[in-house]
Amino acid sequence: MARTAVSAERITKNASDSSSIGHMYYINYGVYGNFICGLTDNYYPLGRPLFEDDDGELLPSLIWGPTCDSHDRLEENKMMRRLEVGDWIIYEDMGAYTSAVSTTFNGFQRPTPIYFISESKW
Repeated sequence: MARTAVSAERITKNASDSSSIGHMYYINYGVYGNFICGLTDNYYPLGRPLFEDDDGELLPSLIWGPTCDSHDRLEENKMMRRLEVGDWIIYEDMGAYTSAVSTTFNGFQRPTPIYFISESKW
């Protein structure tokens, strides 16, 4: 994940936010990969930081996929604490069909799946 600080106005589209800070995050997966469900099914999963930190100030945030395509926008105007490079954002319920129709658009390869299961379900 990468991050860039921007004027919050770029995220909220509200001129009164021009003196506030917001963040744009760029993650390894986008609408041409595991998030293709946004283009095909109108399903837009909501992410959250893997490790919660209640002390962080909530800032306007926008989450992008890895491509240069303006449609590769995963979440917009999301209030989220500041994340650092190396932090993880988790998207739950991203099952089999999110990767079955993924593409290699713009040269990005399909990801290697990593499976997690709770001990109680094992």
